[in-house]
Amino acid sequence: MDVERYKTMHNGLNEADYLIMELGLDDEIIAFLQNTNSGRATLQDLNDKVLAWIRDEQLERKIRISFVKAK
Repeated sequence: MDVERYKTMHNGLNEADYLIMELGLDDEIIAFLQNTNSGRATLQDLNDKVLAWIRDEQLERKIRISFVKAK
């Protein structure tokens, strides 16, 4: 990956984090969204509050779960 593409990707991730923070959501939901955005979310992030928010926002079909390949 060249430097410019990396910068663009990095800036996009930073902008996404900023937008998430501006939504005025609970800290646990923000943490879940940030972890999801960066590919680090796990099932441990899906507590009752986050699951309720996902259901309230009807996001069940917009979030995917996958296995992490062992390194």
